[in-house]
Amino acid sequence: MLLALFLGLGTAAGSVAAESQEQIGGVPVKVVNVITRDTRGNPLGFPSQVFFDPSMAETYVLAGGKLNVYGAAFYPEISLGPGRDATSPQGGFVDPNGILYLCQGASEGKPARLSIFNAAFFLVREIFFSGFEGADKFSPNRVAVNQDGMIYLVSPNVRGVVVLDRQGKFSHWLKPTDRVYAKEAIEEALRTQGKKKTPAEEDEYGPVEGLHADIPPELMPKTKEEKADVEQYGIAPVLISDLSIDSEGHLYVLSAETGKVYVYTPGEELLFSFGEKGGAPGKMSQPRGLAIDEKRKSVFVVDYMRHTVLIYDLAGKFINEFGGLGTAAGWFYFPCDVALDKNDNLMVADLFNKRVQVLDVLFKPRFPMFGEKDQYGADSQAAAPQAGPPPMLRPASPAGAGGGAGVPREPALVGEKPSPPAGGEVKKAPAAASQDEAEGDEEPLSTPSTEMNPAGVPR
Repeated sequence: MLLALFLGLGTAAGSVAAESQEQIGGVPVKVVNVITRDTRGNPLGFPSQVFFDPSMAETYVLAGGKLNVYGAAFYPEISLGPGRDATSPQGGFVDPNGILYLCQGASEGKPARLSIFNAAFFLVREIFFSGFEGADKFSPNRVAVNQDGMIYLVSPNVRGVVVLDRQGKFSHWLKPTDRVYAKEAIEEALRTQGKKKTPAEEDEYGPVEGLHADIPPELMPKTKEEKADVEQYGIAPVLISDLSIDSEGHLYVLSAETGKVYVYTPGEELLFSFGEKGGAPGKMSQPRGLAIDEKRKSVFVVDYMRHTVLIYDLAGKFINEFGGLGTAAGWFYFPCDVALDKNDNLMVADLFNKRVQVLDVLFKPRFPMFGEKDQYGADSQAAAPQAGPPPMLRPASPAGAGGGAGVPREPALVGEKPSPPAGGEVKKAPAAASQDEAEGDEEPLSTPSTEMNPAGVPR
């Protein structure tokens, strides 16, 4: 069995049962199962998303152009393909009533859409996008639905979250803003604010021919054209990678662009953000997915480029991380999504290892009293966080009334020097810091197979 596990070979049931335990990156991890086969017993392909149905205790894995459904023991049950009107699935979500929301790309003469299936996997309705700029090209790959039926959609290369009402009509945008390196986004933000650069800003770092010719070229001031190429940054809406909603309705919005998680109240007020961009331990290089563990009051974030899973508490403090580049159990090869099952096992879509690892992450957060040491040897001055973001970070006063902790600060305009946050943003350095590694460009994904298997049989 261990040989099959390390070779990545699945059983006829589509998964490999395992009870091995390893200390990976300072966190004990027990491999509970490894899904390597689809519902027809074929190799899984490239899993791009994994999510869980709490009503039926079923696991959904999107791979090879179809949606595979596994039962409580990870035994394959059914797959959704063209015969079930799932012609181009890109991402999904199951609500507590077993209703499946499936993001689909353009196919068979239909534009991109959100397809809604009942608990028996019959198509109930389709939502086509309209009412906002770029709706005709909008093609989401992540979706979440809150307790009020509001639908939140994320699309690659789109800045912000599209919010639909219960009827599927466009309601509004949710756009976290931050300091980004994106010329077009900054110019759009300036246009929206009705601002433009001043002549002084346009002429900054102009030509310097004939001045100090003995200075090495790499130390010369940049021309405005060179500056625009490498230093085009400012405050603008960020690109979104994933989002999740906890049982109280708090929104956790993840951005790979900034390496941060933005936390909102159920009413969409920004509470705070956490995380730090970088390639060193404790930082996010290209985070792709997140999962909220409310029982252990933790947030798991999977980093595609660092091949790791990072663990934070609900206040945004970095706790630890595990994983690394590898093919053995508990190691990853460009992981791209995470989810939790009913037993709080962490399911990781291990993209280029062509598997989904089901892991029991063996850590029990302890929240010591003032002056004590936690299990990682760090001092703590806070008691255990409550469910959802900590109360001290929730807005308690109107904007401008003292700038208390948790009150969002108005973003600086492009060209202004940002002032330090007034307690609204939480940044914590890792316990053991090391020199940042170069982030580098993101390595492109391999193109997954587009073959579609026949539709699965009805339940």
